[in-house]
Amino acid sequence: MELGLTKREKFILSIIIEYYTLHAEPIGSRTLSKRLNTSLSPATLRNIMADLEEKGLLKHPHTSAGRIPTDIGYRYHVDNLLKRYSRKKIKKFGLESLSKIQEGEGLMEEVSRRLSFLSKYVGLIIAPKITDLRMKHMDFIVLSSNKILVVFISKTGWVYNKIIEVKESYLQEKLNTITRYINTECVNLTLKQIHKKLIERVSEGKNLYKILSENISIINDEIYKKHTEDLYLQGHANILKHPEFADLEKMKTLFQTLEEKIKLVQLLNKCIYQDGVKVTIGTENEDPAIQNCSVVMSSYCMGDRIKGALGIIGPTRMRYPEIITLVDNVAAFIEILFAKE
Repeated sequence: MELGLTKREKFILSIIIEYYTLHAEPIGSRTLSKRLNTSLSPATLRNIMADLEEKGLLKHPHTSAGRIPTDIGYRYHVDNLLKRYSRKKIKKFGLESLSKIQEGEGLMEEVSRRLSFLSKYVGLIIAPKITDLRMKHMDFIVLSSNKILVVFISKTGWVYNKIIEVKESYLQEKLNTITRYINTECVNLTLKQIHKKLIERVSEGKNLYKILSENISIINDEIYKKHTEDLYLQGHANILKHPEFADLEKMKTLFQTLEEKIKLVQLLNKCIYQDGVKVTIGTENEDPAIQNCSVVMSSYCMGDRIKGALGIIGPTRMRYPEIITLVDNVAAFIEILFAKE
């Protein structure tokens, strides 16, 4: 965003954002003058603040004599932060213990909890899809005439348990045949690749592969159909600590969105194919429920494949330098954990 700000205007804007981030109170020219302890008079500062307001970077809240940053002001601030930002060294943030968690769901829950704890906002992460993971072991267990338990273990140790409904009744013996073949011939493949491998064998005219293919196709389709992106979220209570959410109706609407999750999944998915950290501020968010919030997001990869996203939701009065660094580093740390996938 280019607004032709002078060096002095950039400096004053950054000080006002810093003050409002810490105190959640409008700042007037006299308070700003005392805080700066410079030769700039309150009158000079008032003129600079008026110019910044005219450019849409500051505003008067209600009848207050002081000013606060606008969404545009924060956007200018963040854009300049991101231009200067580069990951020089991964900061651990005490994340080393995550490498000891073997089960995928437990890892996702702990990542969202850490993001929330370290930011003091809401932390969230989308788990990788089962359909993208490479298989280490797979089991099919008959539960009833139309229900099968599928246990999928990935190379990285992720364990997914899914109950799927099928139209045809399966004998456990037939499922055991499928299980033995897959665990012998299809290790290190994704579900899509497993299905493709079986189709190739069908073309060879081998009846066993035809039966296997028909059955795995049905089961595979059900897994795709039933599996949705899992969003893990922690830190609802942190929202209550910020004055921006003192309005009961705004808080209820926000909490409802956090509970529904689907809108948050859609929001995070928008950053999946973008490099680096993405920040959406206030009214840039399409959902009115989070237009008093900013969302700092990053995708994470397994090898060279993008597989998920994580982020932090907090007030627009956010500690952007700290939060951007946190989100980027947690994403990088997860990629190290997933390096063998």
